Amino acid sequence: MNGKLKETLEPYTQNVVEEPVLVEEPIMIEEPVIMEEPLVDEEPPLKSVIVARIQAEDASWVYENFNANPEIRPLVYTADDPLAPLHPPQNKANEVMIYLTYIIDHYYNLSSVNIFLHAHRISDHTNALLSNDAVETVNRISTARVLREGYMNLRCHWHRGCPAHIHLGNVEEDGSKLEQGPITTSWRELFPGTRMPRVLSQPCCAQFAVSKEAIVRVEWEQWVKWRQWVVETELSNYFSGRVWEYIWQYVFTKESVVCPIEHICYCDGYGVCFGGDEQYKEYFNMLKEKEKLTVEVAGWKTAIDNAQVLQEEGLLDLAMHVEVPEDGAYLEMQRRLHELEVWLVTSLEEAKMRGDVPMHRAQEVGRPWKEGDGF
Repeated sequence: MNGKLKETLEPYTQNVVEEPVLVEEPIMIEEPVIMEEPLVDEEPPLKSVIVARIQAEDASWVYENFNANPEIRPLVYTADDPLAPLHPPQNKANEVMIYLTYIIDHYYNLSSVNIFLHAHRISDHTNALLSNDAVETVNRISTARVLREGYMNLRCHWHRGCPAHIHLGNVEEDGSKLEQGPITTSWRELFPGTRMPRVLSQPCCAQFAVSKEAIVRVEWEQWVKWRQWVVETELSNYFSGRVWEYIWQYVFTKESVVCPIEHICYCDGYGVCFGGDEQYKEYFNMLKEKEKLTVEVAGWKTAIDNAQVLQEEGLLDLAMHVEVPEDGAYLEMQRRLHELEVWLVTSLEEAKMRGDVPMHRAQEVGRPWKEGDGF
């Protein structure tokens, strides 16, 4: 793997509120099919989009956006409905049971690129520069990068999960990462005879793309064993799901830490290329300034409006005690806010245009490129 992908950078993003996707109580099917032979069907399309949902979640956006695309096979699994066209044998471990079921059932009918998603179209589990939109994520993802790397976490932002998140061997409870102990105790059950790494890290939140080749490097029988572990584990849905959230990268790459540099992930993964790390940092510094200024302007507007209402009601003494900005200061703040908004929109558009050129992507990542090469 490119050495640049392992460099340590400070994350540039705000805190992410992580929520398990599938939270209903497990539904048991009387005779779960654990050893059913995988499907062998007609040649699959280039990409499959596998979505995990429960009945309470609306995933209609998946078929609405991808059904007509001949290169995409949309597959929505419903965890808590045994009568749904696509469902896992049991509702356990949140999205994990569904992801494993897709792999087991389609092992000999996999697409070249397989994209695993939660049911929420808009979520901070995805990427801010793609409008936190799963549809834009799927539409912009670089098939070439997924095939090159084998595995690609869909989230570029390091918070939360990178650069050194889970410290294995520590079974004591850590309030900031409750899954650390369960992963440590589950390691030998999932990877018997395999040396436990000291650290497991990748960006949250259990959404990723993986190539067919990376999947089939693991034998079908092993995938069945892992799903059986999910069936038999005494861990709750929450903890068994979180165990897998930070081991998917190891399963597919045998690397315990997979933390691509953020601007490289955006550029090579989605064609959003700012030109380098410095320019990427500048964009997020401007974004933070804009967000801070937006709050300040809104606060001053409320104060000015309140003072005006009091004056209109003849309550001049009260109006005089309302703190408002000095003459011209509010207008200057508005001017600066507008300037930042225009700059951010323009910079992002230019980054996407830059990313439309294969050579620019290669240059920003630092990989070889010659005339005629694609992405």
